[in-house]
Amino acid sequence: MHIPMALLLAALLMVPAASHAAGEEDEAWIASYMASASAPGLARSGRQARTLEFAQLSGHIGRRVRFTLDGGRERRGLVEGVRGDEVQLRTQLSGGFSLSSVSRRDIRSIQLD
Repeated sequence: MHIPMALLLAALLMVPAASHAAGEEDEAWIASYMASASAPGLARSGRQARTLEFAQLSGHIGRRVRFTLDGGRERRGLVEGVRGDEVQLRTQLSGGFSLSSVSRRDIRSIQLD
């Protein structure tokens, strides 16, 4: 039984590695296709993102939101709660979840995600 497996392995090693590598043109085409929203499962909805005011966040507990901060950075996650001038945001990490606060004074805009 070891001989057929060895022959299979030898045959696979003889296949040139270059035949499996995507060329630069292929990679560029794939990147433009994925960005075009024509790829299956990537179609963007026709809906406009709904902008919220900070005072409306308490009515959207458990909803996904996107914050644009004053420095231009974005924070995304689930609204866990609102306490005073801070919103608790639950974000997913590779090993689980993280709970953090975002201050009202740091937020430029809020959109439902």
